[in-house]
Amino acid sequence: TLFETEFRHPLLKGGGIEFNRIAGPNGSPGNYNGIMIARTRTDIALADFEAAVRDFLEDVEQTYWRLYFAYRDLDARIAARDSALEAWRRAKVQLNEEVGDPLDEPLTRAQFYQFQAQVAEALSGVGTDSALARSTGVYATERQLRVLMGIEVNDDRLIRPADEPSRAELVFDWSESLNQAMQRRVELRRQKWTVRQRELELIAARNLLRMQLDLVGGYRWRGFGDELLGRRSSGIESSAFADLFTGDLQGWQLGLQLSTPIGNRIGHVAERNAELQLIRERAVLEEQERYVAKELSDGFADLDRAFKLAQINFNRAISSRQRLEGEKLKYDIGTNLLQFVLDAESQLADAESQFFRSLVDYNLAAAKIHFAKGTYLDYLGISLSEGPWVANAYRSAAKEADRYGPRVFNYCISKPGRLSQGPYPQLILPREE
Repeated sequence: TLFETEFRHPLLKGGGIEFNRIAGPNGSPGNYNGIMIARTRTDIALADFEAAVRDFLEDVEQTYWRLYFAYRDLDARIAARDSALEAWRRAKVQLNEEVGDPLDEPLTRAQFYQFQAQVAEALSGVGTDSALARSTGVYATERQLRVLMGIEVNDDRLIRPADEPSRAELVFDWSESLNQAMQRRVELRRQKWTVRQRELELIAARNLLRMQLDLVGGYRWRGFGDELLGRRSSGIESSAFADLFTGDLQGWQLGLQLSTPIGNRIGHVAERNAELQLIRERAVLEEQERYVAKELSDGFADLDRAFKLAQINFNRAISSRQRLEGEKLKYDIGTNLLQFVLDAESQLADAESQFFRSLVDYNLAAAKIHFAKGTYLDYLGISLSEGPWVANAYRSAAKEADRYGPRVFNYCISKPGRLSQGPYPQLILPREE
């Protein structure tokens, strides 16, 4: 019988706390599943979750403002329809009294039905394939907002936005905004974690290029006999276990064992692959930074365009209303044709609708800048946080910290060194003027 125990401690290849944290206890070339890799993958998953939340909230906000515009567009069409209806009634009375132009009645009637059709489209929406679609309509947009909010599509109520879009001019500092975008944009932070993961994998791959030098120790305890336990009835008393317990056949060994594969092709291939993966992720990060800077520049240009367009459409709406009042006054005193009044009414409805559309576009352009800067969740007043660990994890962390000491590694912090330092400080609104 034989009892044997052996210990083996790697000194070069596979040795060191850093390698085991990266590659894990059974790490091999190209297969790294240590705790630091796991934590980095967790940070990447958290960044993906944050991006998904941000994109979802962007859809909600855009739908909200589209619903606001749908109501404003409907109000403008209703006002134009009511004005056309009043003009039709007056023309019909004049026609019955044989006063005025007989063509005024069919002209006003056609104008009324035109606005009535626009009111129906603004209320219910038109098909998405229609080239005449101005918006999706109040009902269609409201249903879409309900779907995003996770509430019933039909519950005998109608959602109407309570907030008004901002009309104040917003001025962002380009240098500050660009710095925030490089630091806080979630796509960039995610890619930086990916780069960090590739750096850790390269460290592990280079460790596996070393020779296998192990400190080896063993201890053996032997026993010999004709039988395992012996049989007294047959006169055979030579027992292997009995000889084992005498302790006369103990032995031990201690030494170094050196081995390495010829050429170590697998190790070199793993290192080269890790280097290429790292170079690739760094190149992707550079391209993403260039794209984010371009997206932020587009946001600045779009904000300036939307504000100027809102000012122009506001002045256009004022001018259209003044023209309508003047055309009505001339028509009442008999110095103007009815066609000019109807044309002014149509122009006023379009001008008011375009003003509120440009106002909504201006607010969405401001949100686009926050989106490009990575401060979109701050802009909406939303904060994300990572939940606590389980109690056993904290006890285990404290035990490991006492074992290795703070000089090597602090296991008590939830975000180990050289890894995530927790969520980025949120709810810090940028400076706006």
